Amino acid sequence: MTVTSFLNDMKNRLDAKECDFLIDLIMATRTGQVEKSAETFGVNARTVVTKLGAQADLIEGVQNGFNND
Repeated sequence: MTVTSFLNDMKNRLDAKECDFLIDLIMATRTGQVEKSAETFGVNARTVVTKLGAQADLIEGVQNGFNND
């Protein structure tokens, strides 16, 4: 992997603050739209929130039951 490709890859990854923002956005929406969208895409919104939290922890170097391969 070249330095340029590494830097481009990192620009495309979420950082911990962005993960936390998305978690807050999903959890703050009370109109039912999140559940409708989750159903449309065939995902569980709570699972997505859990995975975003684990991703943020991994970025910050926190090991937990979701990201400690």
